[in-house]
Amino acid sequence: PYWQGALPKRYMLVAQDAGKGEEHAERPDFNTVFSIHRLFTEGEAYLKETRQARYHAYLRAMLPETDDLGSMYFTDLVKCAFSTGGLDASACPCRSDLLVEMAAVRPHVVVFFGSQAFSTGMAMMQGQGFAYHPMTEPVRVRVNKGRELTIRMGHCVGRAELFLGIPQLGQNRYSTEGFANMLNAMRDQVRPAIMRHIATAT
Repeated sequence: PYWQGALPKRYMLVAQDAGKGEEHAERPDFNTVFSIHRLFTEGEAYLKETRQARYHAYLRAMLPETDDLGSMYFTDLVKCAFSTGGLDASACPCRSDLLVEMAAVRPHVVVFFGSQAFSTGMAMMQGQGFAYHPMTEPVRVRVNKGRELTIRMGHCVGRAELFLGIPQLGQNRYSTEGFANMLNAMRDQVRPAIMRHIATAT
């Protein structure tokens, strides 16, 4: 997990699993899902990397904040392993640790990156008695000539948080126009839903 300052945080951002990497004293990447901490340790170099700059643009388009990452808590759903290679995330006991984190972070909005993280996370929530209910029809966004990706928004019974499923950037899945389409969908549909939820929650 990564965050700045004190808890609670307004937003909790969840990836599927721990990332690959090596531990370096000057730039610790070991088991880092989000390398977003590098935005503060080496910001200029970080934003020159296309994928990192795109994820930063994702956040800026999606979240109605001016303090950049100060209101955000980053974590992963599966703590114990990297899921590439057939790992069944639903069989990992550590996935339920997310509920422990949510109790500490007390977020208003929980964002899952990627369909696998979202479906596994919602299955976990349902298994704990918090069934997911969509608040709108899924938002379909065309990201290249032959592919659409889906944004999901909803609530879990008995929970106050707004839950979002946001597509990952992946490997070369977005055309230039497709990435612009995604940012527009974030600004026009996701951000207003978040703002409405925050207004009612506070």
